[in-house]
This record gives sequence, C-alpha cells and structure tokens, in this order.
Amino acid sequence: MNNAKPDWFDPKHPGTLLGSAVAAPGAWLRLLLPALGGLVLDLWSKHYAAQVLADQHDVVVWRRVLVFTFSENAGAVFGMGKGHVLLFILFSILALGVIAGFFVRSERRQYVVHVALGLIIAGAMGNLYDRMVYGRVRDFILLLQQLWPFIFNIADVCLCIGVPLLMLCWIFQRDPADPPKETSHGS
Repeated sequence: MNNAKPDWFDPKHPGTLLGSAVAAPGAWLRLLLPALGGLVLDLWSKHYAAQVLADQHDVVVWRRVLVFTFSENAGAVFGMGKGHVLLFILFSILALGVIAGFFVRSERRQYVVHVALGLIIAGAMGNLYDRMVYGRVRDFILLLQQLWPFIFNIADVCLCIGVPLLMLCWIFQRDPADPPKETSHGS
C-alpha cells in the first residue's frame, strides 16, 4: 500500500511544480500576453489622456454613450477610501502575490484561467503604478453616463473582465478525478 504523494518536481502530476503551468511555455504566454498588453495599453492610454484631456473639455465620441474626460481618483472603487493610498498599494501588492500563487497552482491546460490571471495582473499593476507614481489613479473613460456615472480606465476594464472570468472558471471547473459525463443520443 503506497500512499506517498508524488514528488514536488514530478512532471507527470498536475499538483507538482513541473506538472503545473509554471513548466509550460504556453501557459506563460497565455499569462504574459494579456498582462503585458493590458498594462502597456493602460499606461499609454492614461498618459495620452493626461496630455490631451487634462487641459481641455470633454471629448464626446458618441453623445451619452462614450465620453473621454480626465479625472484623478485618490481613492479606490467609485472614489471610496480617499487618503488611503498606502493601504491600496499594499493591497495591490498582496493581490499580485495571490495571483502568482494561483498561476503556480494552476494546471498547464487551464487556458482561460491563465488569460484571466493575466488580465488581473494588468489591471492591478496599471493602477498600482499610478498610485505609486502619482498618488492617485488616472481615469478618463465615461461610458453610458446615464446608467453608470463613474469614470474608469483600461486597468479597470482588465480587472472587470479578468475577475468574473476567473470566478466562472472556478464555478464551472471539473474535478480531474470525475469521469466525463456521457451524453445519450436517441437510437
């Protein structure tokens, strides 16, 4: 009776370091492309918005649907928590560590999980950069202002896509020990 757990570096077992996403180049690609792409797009767009919109009135792209307007948020979500920049910086760093842990524990073929984690990294790092450099987050997108009066940025978009996507993956994940369900087709 051998109940020994597999070696931590055994590539044949998903729960081990070499059997996880860490040892899979494709998993790294799925993580880093959205992370770096989202971060670059976020920082570039905020820089551009600060240069172009800070000294002028709103730019209306589509009346009542999409407006670009520059705003600086010293708080967190919806401007709550103003004056607690250090707390938000520490929370973001902690969140990035947790996300790294999720990636290390993920399996090679959890494609959507890797993309979701990459989007969350992009969003967290984009807003973390702003808080560390400017002491506030630069926002500039006002979408459907009649329904949603809050101004946001690309980092927020990455977070608002990545977090629910990750949650859906957890809700609908299948236990690898469970056999696939057979579907019966009428004969």
